[in-house]
Amino acid sequence: MGFLEEFKNALQHTIDQGAYGDARALLQGFHRTGTSYDAELFYLEAALCYYEAHYPAAAFFARVGYEKYPDFVPFQELLDLLSEEGHAFDDYQPKPTYDCSFLNRPLRIVLYEGVLPMMDYTAEQFRKTFELLGHEVFVFNDKTFSDSAAALLAFAKKGIDFVLLFNNVGSALKDDQNRNFWEQLNVTCINYLFDHPLYYYQQMESMPRNAVVTCVDRNHVTYIRRHHRKIGRAVFFPLGAEYVPQEMQIPWEERPIDVLYVGSLKDTQDIEESLMSRMIGEYLLGHTSLTYEAAAEYCLDVSLDILKKHGIDIAVIKDLHDLELSAGEYETQIRDLLNEEPQYGGGKKSDAYSILLSDLLQKYRYIDMKVNAHFRKAMIVTLVNAGIDVHVYGNGWTIPELEDQPHFHYCGVISQTECIRKMQESKIVLNSMPWFKDGAHDRIFNAMLCHSVCVTDSSRYLMEQFTDQKELVWYSLEEMDRLPKIVRGLLDDPKKAGEIAENGYQSAILSHSWENRAMELLTRFMTDDFWR
Repeated sequence: MGFLEEFKNALQHTIDQGAYGDARALLQGFHRTGTSYDAELFYLEAALCYYEAHYPAAAFFARVGYEKYPDFVPFQELLDLLSEEGHAFDDYQPKPTYDCSFLNRPLRIVLYEGVLPMMDYTAEQFRKTFELLGHEVFVFNDKTFSDSAAALLAFAKKGIDFVLLFNNVGSALKDDQNRNFWEQLNVTCINYLFDHPLYYYQQMESMPRNAVVTCVDRNHVTYIRRHHRKIGRAVFFPLGAEYVPQEMQIPWEERPIDVLYVGSLKDTQDIEESLMSRMIGEYLLGHTSLTYEAAAEYCLDVSLDILKKHGIDIAVIKDLHDLELSAGEYETQIRDLLNEEPQYGGGKKSDAYSILLSDLLQKYRYIDMKVNAHFRKAMIVTLVNAGIDVHVYGNGWTIPELEDQPHFHYCGVISQTECIRKMQESKIVLNSMPWFKDGAHDRIFNAMLCHSVCVTDSSRYLMEQFTDQKELVWYSLEEMDRLPKIVRGLLDDPKKAGEIAENGYQSAILSHSWENRAMELLTRFMTDDFWR
């Protein structure tokens, strides 16, 4: 019996046993071999997706398999089961047809690199998986712009299926007539944002017509749909992590670093402040579950309500200068109201209000960075003051609170590849979310794939994916004083910590590696799932 038959038998047996996580792990390993699917493997992939309740993916694999192998009856049976409103498979007129490029022919994909190390690192993770699956990838290098542009024009002659770029870089690429290159080619331009779209306001306003903007937090999608209505497609697409084979892992108890944090501390000392920025920042510090946008809008609403109660015609408030000038006279009353529990209003907002809110959000967009820096610093200071050794990598950590602190070990700045190596040497990896309240940072998934215990603040998305004390460990921004006890508890209980690390690894390898993200991106592109 050959390898393929043995593998299919093992996969079928694992699915029959109901061990769907193990079956997905088998398929993950199989993908790395680059072996082509036959009819039975298409079906097993589709069936596994069905058992995992990933019904769109199950339908996708079943239909692709049907088009390649129309005589394989189980495809029709599965599609009957998945069909909407009980329609039989044969009721579809015409038969369901997908562009089967994902598995039938190589896609032609453009990746944009050569700007920032983190973007290049991520592009390379996608490139490796795309090429492993047999797709043709052209890498546009911004550092050699002229040569890359000429090569891109030659590559485009045979067609481009989509371009994947990061943080808007390359979205405004022009042809020799100053027209957007991707619009002229009618190529889907997937713009993968790592940060809040607030930081790219102008670029977001000039996205290509055929752009798809993917966001790492679902709140960012909501923001785009409200404030950038020209963008027709904005979807949630989380970050991923680099696959690290188990045989490369150091046993948890033997790791030389107890606690690791990799991340910069942004310097916000020189940022100009105003009445509204102070109020929004203070409000966020006291309401840590809110997004910056929600806090800013609530502070704006309270300010306008107070002004109306004092007989001021808010229609005359044309800009932020007018608002702050008027609100300054009633600052005490505004702050008193902000100390109460928020009562969010609804109803349709005027165009003037929308413009004022948009300007407010844009002008004070640094506030979430400033509040995040506050908690990030508190996380490290609290731990080292409690006598816990913490190794830190990143910019900005030469601060008075940590000067001459013996338990604080500042180790400089390292690359993403070196960051992964350090995580493999660490028992615990700390994470402080960059104010993502419905998303995730890649530190979490990388820590898991390195068999470290990730200790992090939470988000709605993370709480959907993981359970406290099972795959990772939560701490609360509002109860930072409890963090030392949480960390010591893990260090003092290697058995429990090792179980959490193993559970985190298994969860991340099944759902949160860059390979997972690349496969998801291809599937969503093929099934038009990027359309609203």
